[in-house]
Order: sequence, then structure tokens, then C-alpha cells
Amino acid sequence: MKYSLLVLPFLAASAWGQAEDVYKNLSLGDRVQITFRSGGTITGNLDVNPVGQKPKPKVEGAPEEPVDFTKETGLTINLSWEYPGLDGTMTILKKEIKEVKKLQTLDKETMDRLKKQKAQIHKDLEIQNAQNKADAKKRDKEAHAAADKMNAKDKADLDATTKAADEARQKKEAEEALKLLQKFPPDAGWGPKKLEEIQQKSTRKNSVITPDETDFMKNYQQWVKAKDALAKPPGNN
Repeated sequence: MKYSLLVLPFLAASAWGQAEDVYKNLSLGDRVQITFRSGGTITGNLDVNPVGQKPKPKVEGAPEEPVDFTKETGLTINLSWEYPGLDGTMTILKKEIKEVKKLQTLDKETMDRLKKQKAQIHKDLEIQNAQNKADAKKRDKEAHAAADKMNAKDKADLDATTKAADEARQKKEAEEALKLLQKFPPDAGWGPKKLEEIQQKSTRKNSVITPDETDFMKNYQQWVKAKDALAKPPGNN
């Protein structure tokens, strides 16, 4: 079927009008089915807080203010009655919506059944939470009891292991410091002045820094600590 250029704009405007009519006919609390552009669907009741609006304080006995959904950027739906195990809302932007259908309100028999399901789910959840809490308390008690069973020998062994590890670490650090001082002995000119010469050398063209000079510059802070430790009298920390 072919349309003239005059007819096509009319058809486009008509389609847009039909799309806006869907939102125009929506009211708070309506049960709707939303089809996403991706093809999936979701069902729920239009929530009292449209997209981008903060919840307004409710006045007991006062009716909900009407909402013009043609001016909203999206829809917020309450999922609680369609999915008994899920409490909460979901906000969907219009640009993600392919189609909105108004559905019949759930009948009393279905609502009563859903209420029972929700009550049972909440009850089961409370029982499970209580059991999880009791299990966690039991595990904590057992852990504390196990920790209390550590006797003096166990603690002594732990202290001895820690002491041995500290001594081994200190010995290794002393050996590494000695090697560093042997490689870069202060008496041979290695020190702050040598570091300054190397740094100046690195800024000049056609100057070559030797591997030892590079290594000294890299480990200078450790070299200073080793030199200071060597200069301290025995027994001083």
C-alpha cells in the first residue's frame, strides 16, 4: 500500500496521539502490563510516586492527587501483588517502554490468595532469619570456647615462633645492610656528595651512569639506615 507525502505525516501524528492516549488514560493504582523494547514484560500497579517526584506526606483520609502520566518521563509500578515474594517498586523510563496495557483489577479471590501467600512468605522468612541468627550465635559461642581452650603452652609456643621470626628478620636485614655497606663503603667516597654527583650527571648529555651508581641511587635510603645503624654504639636503639 502506498501513501502520499501528505498522508504520511498524518499517520505519524495519529500513531503518536494513540501512544499518548495510553498514558492519558492511566490513573494511580491502575494494574498495568508493561512491555519493554527488549521484548520482556512486567506487571504491577501504578505507584503513588511518579518518576522524579519525592514522596509527598500523606494526610489520613485525604484522596491521592491525580497524576498526568503524559507529562511523566516514565512509570513507577508496585510489584508486591503480582510477585508475592517481592516487595517494592520498579521505575521504568518511557524510552524503554514499547507498550502499556491496562489490565483488570485482581478479583477478591485472587487477592485473598495472594495475601495468604505473602503472609506465608514473610512468616517463612522470619523463621529462616531467626534460625540464621541462632546458628550465628552458636558458631560465635563455639569459636569463643575454642579460643579459651588455648593453654599456656600453646601461647608460649606462639610467642617463641613469633620471637624466632623476628630474630630471623632482623638477622636478614643486618646481613643485607652489611652487604650494602661492603658494596658502597663510605670510606671509598660513597655518600650524600656522591649521590648529588650522580644526580647532576644524569642531567647532562653524553654522561654515562654506571650500574653501580644506578644501584646506589636506588638503594640510597637503605644505605643511610645501614650506615647509621653501624655508627650506633652497641646496646643503643
